Amino acid sequence: SRLGEGTTFHVLFPRLDMEPELPHARPVLPMLKGTGEILFVDDEKSLVAYSKEILEYLGYGVEAQTSSKDALDLFLADPDRFNLVITDQTMPDMTGFDLAGRIHKVRPDMPIVLCTGFSSPGTEEMTAAHGIRLFIKKPLGPRRLAEIVNQILSSPENKEDANGRRIDH
Repeated sequence: SRLGEGTTFHVLFPRLDMEPELPHARPVLPMLKGTGEILFVDDEKSLVAYSKEILEYLGYGVEAQTSSKDALDLFLADPDRFNLVITDQTMPDMTGFDLAGRIHKVRPDMPIVLCTGFSSPGTEEMTAAHGIRLFIKKPLGPRRLAEIVNQILSSPENKEDANGRRIDH
């Protein structure tokens, strides 16, 4: 090829005299804010940081751990500190299922949410025996996380009086 010689292209687009139609976005709803202490456990550091930030924004106190063993030690040091445990299933050293079982032995009333990208770790009876209140599949967006936490912590069996003691129904 030589400089200054070749093919010229002209691209013509039709003029548009109207505004393009945009797909209707879902209305933005306010996130459900709340209170309570949450123990959040996952071996993925970025997910832990992201979830902690969301939950704290919503008003919750969050203790975030990337080790199930460290999370268990923290829980055992003060079992009455937490109102909810959210744990990943697949982690090194101890699975979320095993962590839930150990926590459930100490605090049978503790609501536990088990998260995983895989299938359920056991039958409904097995998960209930380990204190698992809810099993959810990843990924978990901020709105869904807010809804789940709000639903569990606002349920009657998780209500507390003004002194932080559980109200039994």
